[in-house]
Amino acid sequence: MKQIHPEKALNLAASLCSKKEYCSKAIREKLQNWELPEKDISQIMDFLIRHQFIDDRRYARIYAEDKFRFNHWGKQKITRMLRQKGIPGEIITEALSGIAPAAYAENCLEILRQKLRTLPPEEPYKTKGKLMRFALGKGFDYDTLRRSSLKIIPTGEIRDRWETDYKSTVMNMVMGEAPTFDEIIAELEVLNEKINRM
Repeated sequence: MKQIHPEKALNLAASLCSKKEYCSKAIREKLQNWELPEKDISQIMDFLIRHQFIDDRRYARIYAEDKFRFNHWGKQKITRMLRQKGIPGEIITEALSGIAPAAYAENCLEILRQKLRTLPPEEPYKTKGKLMRFALGKGFDYDTLRRSSLKIIPTGEIRDRWETDYKSTVMNMVMGEAPTFDEIIAELEVLNEKINRM
């Protein structure tokens, strides 16, 4: 790649950083790809950091919040990805501290509920194994999984929506007798207990 003049490189880097969040490692790599001398890279990085175009704390906080909220990642996966981006451990710890414990546990349970709906009926221990592997792959740890007993039966508004959807399905698509919604919930409660006893 053709070397870029330092002033142009600074303007390009500042423009990039004003459009979205970048960590310092990503911007340093861009500057290196532009074949700038290390002295110029250091001066540009210093300028960008001093003028808050780059802030690894801000980047880590936003990254952790987004990956938790939208991708439903657990803390281990977020940590692993931030480390790959060169974010120091103490900044990662600080960023993860912004995730409320109750919201974290609920997020874990929600991804397990969603996954359970995609699994075929089989022995409870096999189901639990698949759910555990799925949650671990999303970055949740064993301690969170142990503390958060799986609750596959929703409550409140979500349960009401399930019931409405089930009744509509029975009315429009099922011929003959079908179990009531309460009977299905009772069966799910039995399965829930079996899974959590393992």
